[in-house]
Amino acid sequence: MSTPDGQVTITREDTGEHVTLWLGDEPARYRPAVGGWQTITLPFSDPATYWRAASEPRALTIPVMAEGWPATSVEHVWRALEQMGEAQDGQGEDAAPPRLRVEGMVPGTRHVWVMDNLEEGTPIWQGGPGGQRRVRQAGTITLIRPRTPPTARSRKLTSARTASGKAKTRTVRAVAKDTLQKIARRELGDSSRWAEIYDMNRRVVKGKKKAAPFPRDPRRALKVGTRIKVPRR
Repeated sequence: MSTPDGQVTITREDTGEHVTLWLGDEPARYRPAVGGWQTITLPFSDPATYWRAASEPRALTIPVMAEGWPATSVEHVWRALEQMGEAQDGQGEDAAPPRLRVEGMVPGTRHVWVMDNLEEGTPIWQGGPGGQRRVRQAGTITLIRPRTPPTARSRKLTSARTASGKAKTRTVRAVAKDTLQKIARRELGDSSRWAEIYDMNRRVVKGKKKAAPFPRDPRRALKVGTRIKVPRR
């Protein structure tokens, strides 16, 4: 797929579904801040801006502009983006978030991502015989690198460190609108560590680890008051 200049395409690896949007006024950026934008002056044309990355990214924030005219609606575009972070029907609550690819004039096109957050900006409305409708709306898409699931060996090492007292945990309670990603960001400073928290809270039943008492989906709200073990930083 070829993405036109000034646009970005986000594609699901499992289904091939994709959404193409206009880039916003601000450049996409890595977190933590590495590399930077470099503007090159070209003869007989406007300056061109390119991204020069210095190291591997952990998160990517992309300001975008959703167009709701004439073939689609802004609501349809945002719903399509939300589905980029949802598991397919039948996969259950414990399914990992879909793996995404990005293409266009943004950094991170060679990496695999998962959806972290969608933030809608102020819409532009237009009136007509059928009433007001959103014709354009700015927003921000935040993607993070998926964490590699712990291997049997890494779980053994973690258990050994815990038994020896070298690794300790603490317990927090979920508040309103808390998700695994929000707790990982608030308590550990890194939302991509949500899978580590989920794995730490899995229950042992008859010698085998079972699902944690809350959904694996990192964007699904947790029940208020749920006690959750998190690692110390």
